[in-house]
Amino acid sequence: MKCPVCGSRQTGLLGPGEFYCWQCFVEFAVGENRVEVYEVGEDGTLVLVGHVPAAAGPGSGLGVVSGVGSSAGRADRLGEAHRISSGR
Repeated sequence: MKCPVCGSRQTGLLGPGEFYCWQCFVEFAVGENRVEVYEVGEDGTLVLVGHVPAAAGPGSGLGVVSGVGSSAGRADRLGEAHRISSGR
């Protein structure tokens, strides 16, 4: 399974349809119609940072949200996630 953010194949299965990327440190959930990407907060909570249609998700090589996995530009990532989710 390729990571929808960085395209890495270094992913692990967390549960049914849930994966973790060891390259960019995000979790992603593969649903029937879309892929949701989560950043893991310092306290262990998951923060939704973006989603894409499943056809453009894992294996497509398309990045979902640039800068995910780094501490810089959180507002930019959330803004980009909104643009992705709203189709803008």
